[in-house]
Amino acid sequence: MRLELKRIEATLQQIAAQNAATGEQPSASPKDRTKEDLSSGETAKKVLRDPLSELKLRSQSAVVPADAKSPALPKVKQPTFSSHRHGINPNLPMTLLKEIEATVAGWQAELKQILQQIQEVYLEGPVIEGWLESAEEGKPQESAAVNASPNPFFRGYRLCGLDKDGKLWSRSVTPQQLPEVSLAIARYQKLKQFLTRKQELEHRLNELAEMLILVQGHLQKL
Repeated sequence: MRLELKRIEATLQQIAAQNAATGEQPSASPKDRTKEDLSSGETAKKVLRDPLSELKLRSQSAVVPADAKSPALPKVKQPTFSSHRHGINPNLPMTLLKEIEATVAGWQAELKQILQQIQEVYLEGPVIEGWLESAEEGKPQESAAVNASPNPFFRGYRLCGLDKDGKLWSRSVTPQQLPEVSLAIARYQKLKQFLTRKQELEHRLNELAEMLILVQGHLQKL
């Protein structure tokens, strides 16, 4: 038996040497082939299954758990709008124009009334720009009131004034002329007040007109 086993081993070694020389692999046994087929099948299944499993794993990793906390983002401060003068108010221009219109209407109404009062002053009688001075013995240049009490040294009144060059002039006033001259001087004082107010109103209206002309020119350039 030992000799036969040795011969078989020698024969197998010779066959293996021949196969190695020719490059042929020894044929696998049916059992080995079955194992190879099974392993190749498992490998094919694994190859087919791996892409699907990879997509499944990716989809699962993309799902965010419900209880996961969102990352803390910086808080943006909400803008606050106030009624500051820089705020845009589309009704403000019209409101200002109405207020200006009301102011101008008041000035014009007052100016019209003053012009009427000036005309009434001229219709009342003469207007004299000057003053009265009494002419007493020893006091020829002293000013006197219209309703001065009788004076034994009283010699009458003089109407005084200034010409365009600033020179003093005077005229004698008789007792009969005194009341009318006094009223004429009083009318002038009243007229002077009306004329002063008239000039103020006209100056305001002219100044406002110049400002509005500038504003209008600026609006035309917009």
